[in-house]
Amino acid sequence: MKKRALLLIILVLLFSFATSPVSMSKIAYADAAPVFLGGVNICPYNENNISLKREDLLIKISEKSGTYDEGDAYVDAKFVFTNTGDKETIKMGFPFGLAKKRGFNQPYLSTAKVKINGKEIIPKHIMSESGEFDPWIYFNVSFEKGETKTVEVSYNIIPAYGMLLYILKTGALWKGPIGILNIEIDFPYNLSNFNLFRVKPEGYAIKGNKILYRFTNYEPQSNIEIEFLPLDFYEKVAPPKAKAEKTNNPDDWFNYAFALFSQNPFNPLGFMPRFVSYYQTNKFGEYTESVLNKAIELQKPGSVNYKILEAIHAAHFTTNKQFDKGYDILSDICENSIDWYLPNKALNIFGSDVESPQNELEASIIARTLEYEIYASVKQNNFEKALKYFDMLQNVANKFPNFSKPHNEISPIPSNEINPNFNSNLRLTVLPFKECFIPSVKIKNNTIYAYYTLPCSETAILKELRTQIIKDYVLQTKFDSAPPYSFVATIILPTNNKEKFTEAKREFTKKLGKIASAPDEYDAGKTYEFLNIYIPKILENISLENGKLKINNECINCTDTVQAGLKRLKAEEDKISAFGKGPDGNLAENLLIYLKKNEDYFKYAQENPKICFAYESTDTSAPKKSIPLTVILGGIIGILLLIIVVFAVKYGKTQRSKLT
Repeated sequence: MKKRALLLIILVLLFSFATSPVSMSKIAYADAAPVFLGGVNICPYNENNISLKREDLLIKISEKSGTYDEGDAYVDAKFVFTNTGDKETIKMGFPFGLAKKRGFNQPYLSTAKVKINGKEIIPKHIMSESGEFDPWIYFNVSFEKGETKTVEVSYNIIPAYGMLLYILKTGALWKGPIGILNIEIDFPYNLSNFNLFRVKPEGYAIKGNKILYRFTNYEPQSNIEIEFLPLDFYEKVAPPKAKAEKTNNPDDWFNYAFALFSQNPFNPLGFMPRFVSYYQTNKFGEYTESVLNKAIELQKPGSVNYKILEAIHAAHFTTNKQFDKGYDILSDICENSIDWYLPNKALNIFGSDVESPQNELEASIIARTLEYEIYASVKQNNFEKALKYFDMLQNVANKFPNFSKPHNEISPIPSNEINPNFNSNLRLTVLPFKECFIPSVKIKNNTIYAYYTLPCSETAILKELRTQIIKDYVLQTKFDSAPPYSFVATIILPTNNKEKFTEAKREFTKKLGKIASAPDEYDAGKTYEFLNIYIPKILENISLENGKLKINNECINCTDTVQAGLKRLKAEEDKISAFGKGPDGNLAENLLIYLKKNEDYFKYAQENPKICFAYESTDTSAPKKSIPLTVILGGIIGILLLIIVVFAVKYGKTQRSKLT
């Protein structure tokens, strides 16, 4: 089910194509048409005897609204056909597969009902040889000479978002024009310029929540195309819109403009799928920019709200193609590298506020801007710059720790993406960067925590593992919800028995090694491969003593592991250099630059090649040693004896005093 409000009604009525081919990108469900069926080779044709005297079409979009995939729409159509020739039987059908077009959704084929002269029939299903419009339903209709028959079709459809496409042109396949054509499209809200952006063809009327067409002797020359606001988006924006227009207050206009964007206003607009991208015109973009400009004009220049709105404008209106994608345009394959620098325009707007945001909202917007800056820097293969922006992001998060940042709101560049512009079989067979991410380890009670601080390029390939209980150990990984967004591996081993503890360590290390040797064969295999670099070393440094985890050494040296990574890096460089003499010379040069710039991470790892261990601050600096019971009892007896001695001395003095 799709979100009720975001509706794309595609009426599939009796075959959609004429003899000449029609581009799939221009087709939705279609008007009535005759078809020829030979074996499973099914196609429409021009009918010379059957005319379409009347068509009454109703599309009713449900008023229910709910979560992303809820909702449906009801389609009901009535056709009146007249045979102007001799007695004949023709086949009529519905190409439901047209819903497979981008943004279209499959109708409920099982709900399709067909009636001929009021009598319900069961249509047949067929898959054509081409499969282009599958599945089809079809049925036979017999006409006597001069006979008129009524064909009714109804069904439910899963709505899509913000677009209604209905093919009228196929009505020309019948003999002569359509005598009378009535179309009624019911929306779940009253229509206005606010929620209705484009209606084609001309000749319609709007009455409340309805779009109405009435044609006579109509020879269809164009199709129906309607662009509208999906219901949930309408319900989100309508209240702040009404308030802003009533008060004309700068804060109300800020809220109205801000409501037009998602939680991260630099992200693509709308709900998933991105309904804006289905529009054929930029009417919604023009509307959004007009609201944004009005809100900016009312703000005090240099104020927080002014800067936020300016930054949003920069993200969506720097180029014409950027409106619906925002800064996710950085993910696109583009030849012009200037696109990779787009976030700078937003970052420069905030000026000194980047170091000291004025409030929590501005902090969250700046943080998201910095995330895209990190992403853009990785796109440029400038990891030094990426790290600089990462430090700035940490600074913002430290000053405003409460703003929310769902980890999946940005689209970090995968760490194995070298350059999006090439199409070559050349790939890095080994990604020689993982060894530089050396974790820090904390022990709390009987739990081991390994903290990895990673750039966004690395987090893209790691998966969060839900709590896994395997034999005698527990494993879980997750990303922190706030900077520095550490990747945390949590390990719990049995501590009630030293033998079980040792066996659990051995089994855990064995599983890591097994999956790491063939990560592509396992779910989350890349995560296990990553953990296998240092987790075995961590476990080797932890033992069990008196039922408590004990750190054997405060730090362990990982120089050999880092050097092994550098050795593989050199091998990759040599391999890629060999390609530089062939047709992939430019690509090889780009790859070498990519590798060289990532060496900054290894320089840091070479200077700090140690895993450091600590006990959680809530515990003591080391496991508490148990005090033997005999010592405790001895102490108690000693205290009692001391009390007796003191009492005896005092009592003796008192007696001597009385005698004197």
